[in-house]
Amino acid sequence: MKKFELVAEISKEFFGRKLFRIRAMTSFGNVQTGDLGGWVESESNVEQSGNAWVSGDAKVYGNAQVSGDAWVYGNAHWISIGPIGSENGFLTAFRQRDNSIMVRRGCFSGTIDEFESAVNDTHSDNQHGDIYRALILVIKLRLAEVEGEQGGDHA
Repeated sequence: MKKFELVAEISKEFFGRKLFRIRAMTSFGNVQTGDLGGWVESESNVEQSGNAWVSGDAKVYGNAQVSGDAWVYGNAHWISIGPIGSENGFLTAFRQRDNSIMVRRGCFSGTIDEFESAVNDTHSDNQHGDIYRALILVIKLRLAEVEGEQGGDHA
């Protein structure tokens, strides 16, 4: 059974994209059946398993994906970059409730430190590794800036 559905009757345009409200079809975590969530472009933006959820006025679109136990709400802090790597995929990084930085890229899902280790093991000194290492620095700087200067909600 799907845990949420797109509410076709509640949609809006956002930078040329049509976003839909989501509605819980079952209870999970702190979400109750029938609760309205945030805005997504398609069902693929939020994982149907686990406790992943988008709430409030948060928006998730394009190739961004919310998965595992991640919640995106308010002014959530995340960054998505792509196409990148040998598969021309998208890398998404976000702060969790415990303030750690998580990274999703292809089949990889883990902390930023685990991602850096995987990049060094997999790509060594090739161009993809150099680009990933530069992006790791950008992610750390950007999400540290968000935490230190703006405060607010975290994904």
